[in-house]
Amino acid sequence: MKPNKLTMSAFGPYAEPTTIDFKRLGDQGLYLVTGDTGAGKTTIFDAITFALFGEASGDTREAAMFRSKYADPKTPTYVEMEFEYQGKTYIVQRNPEYDRPKMSGEGWTRQKAEATLSFSDHRMPVTKTRDVTKAVVEIIGLDREQFTQIAMIAQGDFLKLLLAKTEERSKIFREIFNTKPYEHVQDRLKFESNRLNRSYSELTASIRQYLEGILWSEEDTLGLTLKKYLDQDGLPPIGDLLQLIRTMIEKDQGAISVLTENIRQLQKTMDARNQQLGEAKNVAKAKDELEKTVLAKNILDSQMEPKRIRYEKALEKVGTRDGLLERLQQETGRLADYDKLEQWNVEIDRAEKELQGSRQRQELKLKEKKRITEELTKAKEERSRLDPVEKEIQTLDFRKKELEQKNQALNDLERLENNHLTLMHGLEVRQQAYLESQKAFEVVQLRYQKAHKQFFDQQAGVLAQTLEESKPCPVCGSLEHPAPALLTEETINEDQLKDMQDRVDGMYGKVSQASEAASSQRGRMESAREEVMVAGKRLFGEIQLDQLKRRRELEQEKLKQDATTLNDQLDIWQKRKVQKDALDRQIPLLEKRLLDHGEDLNKLESVLSGLKERLEALKNNEKELKRRLPHENKEAASKVVQGLREEKEQMDREWKDASGAYEKAKEEQNRLLSAIQTLETQVKRGEDADVQKLEEELKVLGESRKEETRKKDQLDQRCLSNQRSQDKIEKQHRTMAEVEERWNWMKALSDTANGNLRGKDKIMLETYIQMAYFDRIIARANTRFMTMTSGQYELARKTEGENQRSQTGLELDVIDHYNGSTRSVKTLSGGESFKASLSLALGLADEIQASAGGIRLDTMFVDEGFGSLDEESLDQAIKALHQLSEGKRLVGIISHVTELKNRLDRQIVVKKSREGGSTVRVEA
Repeated sequence: MKPNKLTMSAFGPYAEPTTIDFKRLGDQGLYLVTGDTGAGKTTIFDAITFALFGEASGDTREAAMFRSKYADPKTPTYVEMEFEYQGKTYIVQRNPEYDRPKMSGEGWTRQKAEATLSFSDHRMPVTKTRDVTKAVVEIIGLDREQFTQIAMIAQGDFLKLLLAKTEERSKIFREIFNTKPYEHVQDRLKFESNRLNRSYSELTASIRQYLEGILWSEEDTLGLTLKKYLDQDGLPPIGDLLQLIRTMIEKDQGAISVLTENIRQLQKTMDARNQQLGEAKNVAKAKDELEKTVLAKNILDSQMEPKRIRYEKALEKVGTRDGLLERLQQETGRLADYDKLEQWNVEIDRAEKELQGSRQRQELKLKEKKRITEELTKAKEERSRLDPVEKEIQTLDFRKKELEQKNQALNDLERLENNHLTLMHGLEVRQQAYLESQKAFEVVQLRYQKAHKQFFDQQAGVLAQTLEESKPCPVCGSLEHPAPALLTEETINEDQLKDMQDRVDGMYGKVSQASEAASSQRGRMESAREEVMVAGKRLFGEIQLDQLKRRRELEQEKLKQDATTLNDQLDIWQKRKVQKDALDRQIPLLEKRLLDHGEDLNKLESVLSGLKERLEALKNNEKELKRRLPHENKEAASKVVQGLREEKEQMDREWKDASGAYEKAKEEQNRLLSAIQTLETQVKRGEDADVQKLEEELKVLGESRKEETRKKDQLDQRCLSNQRSQDKIEKQHRTMAEVEERWNWMKALSDTANGNLRGKDKIMLETYIQMAYFDRIIARANTRFMTMTSGQYELARKTEGENQRSQTGLELDVIDHYNGSTRSVKTLSGGESFKASLSLALGLADEIQASAGGIRLDTMFVDEGFGSLDEESLDQAIKALHQLSEGKRLVGIISHVTELKNRLDRQIVVKKSREGGSTVRVEA
């Protein structure tokens, strides 16, 4: 990630919108952020971190504290940053939550926190603060905490990077080196081990539940033995219990076989008694049925004669039915002709109405044709009157363009005049500034000349005190000293004189700058006046500068009036053009409509002729059909048909009733005779028996069978339930053995991967993988740390944990090569800790660039820490940072160290303003 441009508005000490162009610093190398204490150097990095993640770079500042106390209440608070990552450009804008004046009315309102992320490939921007933060993390591969520890070492955070625990470093390495899959493996193994453990416990509980469901009788000694097993704690021996259950089931099955045989014998005896009882009941029933059947046959024999007589009478009428049927068919066949007659009457009415409608449409078409002809004639006359419209519009458009060109020229002249006036005012300001600086310079120069003379007079007076008669003067060599210089009352030293000289030189530089500024301003003003005169001459010919403005204003006013008149005329002719275009469209339509009406009239004439012929034919057909039909209409014919049909149906009913009754009676007579013969045979074959005694014997046998069946069902249910429990216990037992075997090796694997091996350091699988990366980071860091400490110190990964309860594997020791000791990095001094932290950060940046799965760090920031270094250490640190910045990487340093200001040419200088707030200047 590399920032290109950063804008801060009402943010921290920056009251007004302030932009820092990082592109001016180049693509690689070191640059310094320096300036007044408290001016807002660290705020720049706070703004970068806030733009990306919505938080400050350090933990002591919160987003709600970012509203500038120097800003105007109406100035919005926001940060906007354009940054690059892997060749793509992004723009992120974000504002914190703060109070601002209401847009309308009085009072204040709460401005909510907002954020927007824009893309260079025209994708839809991302909005909402959380979504923008999530998108930024996905783009650069780092969250805020990782970014501040890797790419931006904030003020006071050096020791955090150096003294981080294994858990803290593991979180950072997880995202940077993509070790999340190994954490998933750990979690999956732990989950699987716990799942198998739960399964084993569930299987144990399930088996015990099935054992407690085994059924037995109270007098069964095997059941009492099973109960003793179950009363014990823990799971009893499954094999012994299964053998006991099998024995109980076999015993119950033997008892079931005995009961089954008893029930079979009882059922056999009951079947024989039921057969005897059935035969006795059948004989009694047959005697009763025989008496009833003989009585019914005698009654039927008395009713047969009347039914026969009625049947013979109905048979005599059947001969007349055929003639009636023939006549009914004839009358029914003519009904369709009556329907046809009615249809023709309807067709005649429809034809007469259609003929009348066609005549009316013919009259309307003739009237419409006359109207269209008149409208077409009028339109052609109006169209002829509008022929010159295009020519007139073209002439007016040409005139309008001339006026617009002239108006543009006048506006350009006005702009040149305003520019000339502005430059004249600027010249007056710069001339006044020159005069003031010249006056101030003369005052300072006069003071310096007086002090200069005073200084040398003072030196001469001092020298005169050492003169002796007859001894040579150290200045001129004379042996006589007639007028030696006197000591002055006021004294001035050489440093004071030098300070005054510096002030004179400084004021002279300001005078020169003011003179140059005034001269440059005069040149621009005269050039602008020349442009005004050239433009005025081009428009009006020879004219004086003081007359130009009045002449231009008069021309602009006249031009405005001419344009108004021209636009009015153009509007009139445009409306006529619209009328002409409408007529050009209307005339062909009217001509087509006139032609269509002529064709429609011809078609109507042909239709009228056809309708007349059709109507005459329909009337002739109606007349001929009426002549052939015997009845007046279909209603009269239908009444005749209905009468014939009813007469036929009455005749059919009488025949059906008489013949049906007679045949049915004969069939019943034969059935009763056959039944009497069968019952007489059944009564002769049967034997008399004691029905009551047989029924009592059957009742006793049934009670015995019911009791035996109840005992058998009870044993069947118990045996079936115990058999099912046995099967499930055996199945669960086999499953439990498999689960126990898998759980044993899965738990060992999970304990290894999650660092839970008893007596071993707590190193997880993911940590073990990260240790390989950490070793490479330490190796890269030591190339700088050894250099910075002149070979005294070397970082080393701690191989033993402080205890076996906390995670370990990613913590640091330091090797002191001067005394051969290895100790904790916590024992390093302030300056040594800074060197170690800086080396570790640089080593981490190098490793990320080499193998961090696509994360690229084009920019790195270091906030303070250099003040704890001596001159030699500072040289070593700067050397290491120069090496880091090779390969298109920028490294920014915040520091007050004067030596750094002299060594680094590219600087971001932050200054406090007397009015409040701060300003930024980029020097490159």
